[in-house]
Parts: sequence; structure tokens; C-alpha cells
Amino acid sequence: MSIFSDSGPARDRRDSLRFQAETSLQSCDQGGFSYPTPTDCDSPADGLQEITPASSVITPRKRESMEETTAVRKRYCQKPETMSPATESDGTVYLLLKTCAFGKKMRKGWNKQKRLEIQECTEEEVRLSDEHVREVLRAEAQLVCHNPCETIRSGLQNWVENESRKLHALGIPTRWRGIEAAAEYFIELRSNTIADPVSVRAAELLLFINYKDMCKRPADFCPRPRGKNERKSSYVLNCIIEGIPNYFGRHQSLESRRDNISNIVRYGGWWWKLSRELGIGLLLLGDDELFRIMKSDMFTNAQVNALITHVSRVRPGTIRLLPSINPIMRTLIRGEVPRGLVSALHLDGFPLFDQAKLSRANDEDDAALADQCLEAPWTNAVQESDIPGDILEILHDSETSEIT
Repeated sequence: MSIFSDSGPARDRRDSLRFQAETSLQSCDQGGFSYPTPTDCDSPADGLQEITPASSVITPRKRESMEETTAVRKRYCQKPETMSPATESDGTVYLLLKTCAFGKKMRKGWNKQKRLEIQECTEEEVRLSDEHVREVLRAEAQLVCHNPCETIRSGLQNWVENESRKLHALGIPTRWRGIEAAAEYFIELRSNTIADPVSVRAAELLLFINYKDMCKRPADFCPRPRGKNERKSSYVLNCIIEGIPNYFGRHQSLESRRDNISNIVRYGGWWWKLSRELGIGLLLLGDDELFRIMKSDMFTNAQVNALITHVSRVRPGTIRLLPSINPIMRTLIRGEVPRGLVSALHLDGFPLFDQAKLSRANDEDDAALADQCLEAPWTNAVQESDIPGDILEILHDSETSEIT
């Protein structure tokens, strides 16, 4: 039984959880959501040695868009006395997600006499709608790929070939720091010229880190003085746009151009948050469907927090496996293929995924899911105020691997 293939009780319970969530939604309009989400995150500190990758040698291909799904919505009913333990755990997790606050937002006051917004704001807790809970459950069920060895093996040939040609192993652009590098990364990502999903996630992460670093000290990167009314973030975005004057359409507004860049930066910020809370190895072993779900127009910052909280509560065994994968992903991001990775993949038993480890992890996940109860409500596992000043820290090796 393998946790990565999601077989056995853990898979059954997660399938049941998704079904119950989809059939337990309250009646509401069938229209979809479409709105931008912010990229709120603390700025980084200095100090990471610059990575020196090179241009891509992978044949470009367009990535598949996520299929839209329609849920059957019904009112959530009280659990019958004959409900099985697995189904009871699933219903409990649904309610725990529904009742937990996964962030805060500011609501502006309103002056009824002058009919104007006033400066005083009130803080309001963010809770997930039924539709948002359903998306979180779908994402958690696709947390890791079904066959990790095959996933790594499928990309390994390109990585080794790139490295042998003195290029970045992941085939992403050479420079990743500064305005020009940000513009190059943006064009590569928006044009879908990076084919390997792992490389795409690494590029989005590096673009986010570069952007936040420049926002902290824009004078060190921007080629012109800052305008009188330019915020730091707008200043950096404007300089990136000015560096590629022929890329955008002539009639596309400046705000729309900034939104194009911010959307990709937002994804990188989410991958950074997943890496910090769960492990950067998830960018290597996470199922492609997980990231497609998160890139839908519906997904929000609060849902990212909910996903991390959900995984932290019910997948402790899976999380425990990631520290041995983290150094592999960090080495790939640095542009190198881990020395022992090629030989390890040809062994009869890949040391990081032996059956005993996977079985123990699966048992831990099963036990954690069964232990959830409404008497112990969840709290948001992501505390935004605790974001460290050094945003580049996740790229520093802090664990060891059996094959690096």
C-alpha cells in the first residue's frame, strides 16, 4: 500500500470526503467565481548567492487548462446514527474546514450622512464558502503524484541533458535576479515556453522571490528614479513593463499589464507558502492536478491557508517524507542534478520510497484522519505575521537526503 498511489483506507476516506462535500453544498447560484487575489507577503532579506541557470532547451508546449466541474449541491444533513467511522471522519473534516477562519480582511466604514467611505476600517474573519471548501478538498486529494519514481524519471532525461550542455538543469532562464531577469521570466512563463511542470513551478517561485526582494530595495534594481506617487510595488512592476516595451499590446492599459505580471507572481507566492509550511519537495512530487486546481480563477489566499491547515492535520505521514525530498528540489532549482539521483532511480528499491516508509506514512495519515473531531476545532496553521524576514531561506539546505 503506497501513500503516493492513494490506495487503501486513506484513499477511500478522501474519495468519500470529496463526494460528501460535493453532495452536501447548500443551494446557491450556479455561476462561477472570477476575481483577482492579492499577493500579500512580507518582503525578503538579502543574502542568497545568485543562481546562474541558462536558457531553455525543452520543446515548448501549451499546458492543459483545468476542466470546469459542476457540483451537485444539497443541504448538509445531520449524520445518521448508522454512519460508518470513515464517513463520519469525512463529514467532520468538511465541517472543520467550513467553520475555521483562514485569514482576515479589512472592511471600510461608511459615512451615511456624507455618503462617503471613511478611513476607519474593521477587521473581518475570512471563512470559506461551500464552493471554496469543495475546491480545497479536491486539491488535498491530489496532494502528491501517484508514482513518484516515474514522475522524477520522466523529467530526469531533460535535466541531465541540460546540465551536460552547461545549462540550468530545469531549462529555465540564466539570470533570475533583477528587473531584466524578471521580465525574461515573465515572458517565458506567460508564453508557456517552459514545458516541464516542475520547471514552471521553480520559475514561478524564483520570479516571486526576485520580485519581493526588489520591492524591499527597489533603488538597487530599478534603472530609473522612483516617481513621486509610485508605491514600491508599482515602481518595480512599472520598471519590468518598461523593460519589455514591445511585448504588450499598444492599447493594453498599464493596470492590465501590471495585473498580468502580478498574477504569475501570486502563484509563486503560493508555492513559496507551500514550501515553507509543508516542504519545498512538494514542488517536485506534488501532483500536476493539485497545481492546476490552485491556478483556477476561483482559488484564493484563504484557500491556500485552508489547504495547508487541512494537510497539516490529516497528512502528517506524508509531510514526514518530504524533508528527504527537499534537498533534491533545492539542488534542481540551483541548476544541478543531484549526483546520486540517476543511480538511485535505477535501483530495485528507490531508497526514499521504500515500502516500509510508505506504509508507515499511510498508517499515520489514516490515524490522523480518524482522530479529527468537532470538539477540537481547527485553527489556521498559517500565521501571516510569522512570515520570516528572509524570504530566500527556503532555498537554503537545512535537511539531508540519502541520494544527494
